[in-house]
Amino acid sequence: GKTFMTVERIRYDMLKVDNYQTYAAITFTNKAAKELSDRLGQRQQGFVGTNDKFVINEIIVPFAKDVYPQLKGKNIRADYTDAEKKNNGRELLKRFINDGVVGTYTDAHSNFAFKLALYLLKKSHAACRYLTNRYFRVYVDEYQDSDKDMHAFFMYMNEELKIPLFIVGDTKQSIYEWRGGFPEGFKKLLQSDSYVSFKLLHNFRSNEQIQNYATVFMDEIKENYCKCRVKGEVQGCIYKNEANVIKYIQDWLIDKNNCAFLLYSNKEAMEWAKKLTSLGFVYIPRAPIDKPELENEQVWVAKCIANYFYRKRYSEYSFYDEIPNQEAYDISFIKRNLMKLKKEYDKNGWDANSSLIVENLYKYLLSDYDEDKMKIEIQALKETIEDPQYEKSFNIEFYEKVVVQGFSLSRLKT
Repeated sequence: GKTFMTVERIRYDMLKVDNYQTYAAITFTNKAAKELSDRLGQRQQGFVGTNDKFVINEIIVPFAKDVYPQLKGKNIRADYTDAEKKNNGRELLKRFINDGVVGTYTDAHSNFAFKLALYLLKKSHAACRYLTNRYFRVYVDEYQDSDKDMHAFFMYMNEELKIPLFIVGDTKQSIYEWRGGFPEGFKKLLQSDSYVSFKLLHNFRSNEQIQNYATVFMDEIKENYCKCRVKGEVQGCIYKNEANVIKYIQDWLIDKNNCAFLLYSNKEAMEWAKKLTSLGFVYIPRAPIDKPELENEQVWVAKCIANYFYRKRYSEYSFYDEIPNQEAYDISFIKRNLMKLKKEYDKNGWDANSSLIVENLYKYLLSDYDEDKMKIEIQALKETIEDPQYEKSFNIEFYEKVVVQGFSLSRLKT
């Protein structure tokens, strides 16, 4: 519900603005930015984009020449390829002043673009006036994943420039500490008297019964348990034989479109899918890469590769859009490796070279990764790609009636 609340807050705040000012809604990925933009619809009058796009487009490009006159006449651009990675800030700054290139640190825990943007704000009166006059509020999504340099930048905007912030986050969802994520910054704000904090209790994707069930397992939110009545959301069916169940489902399906039949095991799901074929049900198997024991902060790389192989309308750019802070990565490197992987597989099947290409993507996208886990994930990816039956689990939205093992719901959107 965090995105929903952010959109609603922007809409609410916009109604109170009667001057030229607008807002900035900042996210970590292009995919998240597009979701915000789509939800805002016609109200998307402000800046909606990623962290890096904000500091580069709104501060570095327009105001760097105020602080560094040597840049006049030069085209300022971001380049996060390996060739532009440096070990220290002096080298990065020298390259920037001489050629207008915004590079990045070799160490992912430091953020040159945000260090530079903060320095420019401190030195350029015009940059400060621009931001304070243009934005009535800045909205930052997934704040728990902001790094130390991002946090310092946003705090300067808020505390020195007096630009109000609206931030959303969840420390339990902090999964990017390997690349500099600084959840402590978010925690400090929650404890600060300068900020008003609100706890989001309502889950917009589940009804009260499901929310209560989840609540009782978490000590910090047990007090949110709210006794409620079942109002037709759950119906029981006591049956003597399977024919009774099929008839019950058939009657229940009248005037309904999408539905999912959940079962305890994959074996049961396969058996019931056969029995319900006449009603248009399709069995959706759980892919090896989706096994719950593989869930960790790095498996998303393998899952995105599986999406690239199977999902309709999922391109190299779709993969790129799912990378956190993707401006720090070279789309040409990712595109080249994904296309090579697909070409190699189509020609030779999954071989040692396929695994090597995936390893290269892991090493490029993750500054810190567990090699043992990576090998297990690559094996699960291999098994997923080699068996075409799993294609259905990546395109589940194209099937109206599905039979699925109850714990395989990560891709179920109905």
